Amino acid sequence: MRVVLVLAIAACGHSAAGPDANPDDVDGDGVLNASDNCPDRYNVDQHDEDGDGVGDVCDNCPTISNANQSDISETAKPLQLPDGVGDACDLRPGLAGDLLVGFYPFADPVRDARWTAGGWVVGNDHATANGDAQWTSMKNASGYGLIVRAQFDSIVWEPVAMGSPPTGRIALGTDGDAATSGGICALEADRNSDMLDELHVFEVGGADKTMSLGVAFDGTQHVELIGWRTIDALHNTGSIICIADIAGTKTKIEIPTIDTDVIGDHGVAATAVHAEMSSVAVYTSPGPPTKLQ
Repeated sequence: MRVVLVLAIAACGHSAAGPDANPDDVDGDGVLNASDNCPDRYNVDQHDEDGDGVGDVCDNCPTISNANQSDISETAKPLQLPDGVGDACDLRPGLAGDLLVGFYPFADPVRDARWTAGGWVVGNDHATANGDAQWTSMKNASGYGLIVRAQFDSIVWEPVAMGSPPTGRIALGTDGDAATSGGICALEADRNSDMLDELHVFEVGGADKTMSLGVAFDGTQHVELIGWRTIDALHNTGSIICIADIAGTKTKIEIPTIDTDVIGDHGVAATAVHAEMSSVAVYTSPGPPTKLQ
């Protein structure tokens, strides 16, 4: 079951109801506490992207099943408290401070209408691109690091001239629009005629690195793509990390960044591809990584 983008704030402006609320429905969403998958948060649609029994609006890992909602890894270090990002999906499990600032599961075309303007069509719990599509955030995420984490149920490169390799791309942008600015993490069609698709990370005007994935997409693999821009404000350094998980096989590449300013906008761009994107999660991440999941 797929989900809708839910900002990491009280959904639709609602929160737990006041003292006069129905004690059997404390969040006032019309779903009784005993059946409500987020009894303290208003969520009429009860959407549960990962199917773990915890609704999206209160799930600390909305795309990875974790019914126990464990968030204790940060507490192994003195003076650190849980940061609200569950252990099952935390890319910095040893450091506190990460924050889920946006979750887009595409279950409601009205709420996710901002995705349709640039060519992404929202429906059937997906945002679908046919050919080229572009979306850039309308609101900046404030912090010293940014993670954009997208899930795809299908990626199929569009054919080009007979006998020529495809040229498709799926790109995530961190502090940029995923096309012309900022740090970009991309899955790209084979460009070397060896039938192996590629992972590509680069910063516009900066470093550039490509690595073979060792696999070509056939339209059936589940793909997770992560673009991560991390800034070390103390040392005025940073990096852009690109991670692809294709049916359980992970590939990671990293480059230094020339831009160490506080991050802002982000985006997802498709070029010459049919792609079915099931969700996007956006996190702020205030410091350098320790251990990658």
